[in-house]
Amino acid sequence: MTQSNEEAASLIMARGPQRLEAFAQTLATGVPPVQAAKLAGYPQGWTITALEIPLSVHNHGYSATREQAMKDFKARWTATIN
Repeated sequence: MTQSNEEAASLIMARGPQRLEAFAQTLATGVPPVQAAKLAGYPQGWTITALEIPLSVHNHGYSATREQAMKDFKARWTATIN
């Protein structure tokens, strides 16, 4: 089942308990969990888990889009290994 642009826009604007409800409703339609999270407005997360990199609060983060998350991850990774 596909959602209209209007329904998707209302889900993106959801916050707090409404965001969780939007996520649950989207999952119920058969949408994959990653796509449902995106539609519900959850940010993309990233984490550096390489064994040679010491644990740090700076080795993870969140970004608004997948593309931005990849850029942020790459920037942090290159800063960590240099």
